[in-house]
Amino acid sequence: NLKLYMHQLASRIPAWMKELGPDGDNVLGNSYWAPGLAYPGNDKIYQGSKEKLGMPVPPDFFGQGYCWMYSLEVAVKGAGTLDNTKIRDYLRSRPIDLPYGKGIRFDSRGLPSPYALTVQTVNGQNKLLLPKESAQTKLVYPRPQWSK
Repeated sequence: NLKLYMHQLASRIPAWMKELGPDGDNVLGNSYWAPGLAYPGNDKIYQGSKEKLGMPVPPDFFGQGYCWMYSLEVAVKGAGTLDNTKIRDYLRSRPIDLPYGKGIRFDSRGLPSPYALTVQTVNGQNKLLLPKESAQTKLVYPRPQWSK
C-alpha cells in the first residue's frame, strides 16, 4: 500500500475511474487546465462547453486547447498583425492574465514559463489541489489501503 500515488496522465483519462472504481481515488496527477481555476475567462470555457457542446464538465484537454488558442488570439490582437515576430515580441513584452494563470510571462521564443496544476481523484472526479487559490480538495495522505 502506497502512502502517495502520483501519475502523470492516466488518472485524468475517464477510463481510469471507470476501470478502477474506488481504487482509482486519492491519486495525484498533473494538468495544465481545469474547470475550477479562479482566473479571468476560465468560467467562459466551462459555460461555453455546456451551452454549445452539451458537456457537463469539459475535459482537461478541451480547456487546454482553448487556452492556447486564446493566448494566440490575445497576442494577434495586441500585436495588430499576423507577423510571427511581432506576435512573439508582443507576448514577451508584458504579463498577461489568461484562463490558466494570472501574470503569465512569455520568454524570448514566445513560450510561457513552465507550469502545472495538481489534481487528485476524489469520488471518481479530478479535483484541483494546487494552486491553493483554486483548490477544490485537500490532500489525502496517507492514501487509504487498496480494496481487497
